[in-house]
Amino acid sequence: TGLVWIIGDSLVKWAATFALGHYPDLDIGVAAANLVWRGAPGATLLRLPQRLRDMASRHGERRTPTMMVLHLGGNDLGTATLTQMEAALREVVVTVQRLFPGCTPIWSDILPRVRYSRAGSQSRLEACRKNMNRRARGIFVRGGGRILSHPRFSWERLEFFREDGVHLSNLGNKGFLDDIREGLSFFSLCPRGVRYPPF
Repeated sequence: TGLVWIIGDSLVKWAATFALGHYPDLDIGVAAANLVWRGAPGATLLRLPQRLRDMASRHGERRTPTMMVLHLGGNDLGTATLTQMEAALREVVVTVQRLFPGCTPIWSDILPRVRYSRAGSQSRLEACRKNMNRRARGIFVRGGGRILSHPRFSWERLEFFREDGVHLSNLGNKGFLDDIREGLSFFSLCPRGVRYPPF
């Protein structure tokens, strides 16, 4: 598998913290992998292209990863339009191709939330989330990327969430890490596979 960057928002940060208590080297059980976790609270999809450019030029992170899991977008819902998010995604794919040659970008679907802190109804923002995931999948696959879905998650599954309805509980973090581990293993063993789970 080699070097894998996992870049995202606070969900990635808390998943890494949870992983540290269960996998001391943070590899979460992925064979022959060196996982680098980069989770930042409040991170957005619209700022991701610049964030990738900063990471490419930063000292100590010049080695190109073989895979790059990108989990963002939840903080953009309700503040950015789907058109703006889609444009950012296209720029992300181009940026990865240009700055990280040979790296496979993996879009990690935006997870549902029990409560969205932004303006708008639950049903409207949930529809926007699903719409954005559909658009992102198409952009990434056409750009040579892969898709990591999270079918176990639903906003009705309250046990997966903390009381704030946004961040994941221990059970939710375990499920999120299981998805990442299984997805990375699948893409390593099945180079032609474009989506995990494959359905």
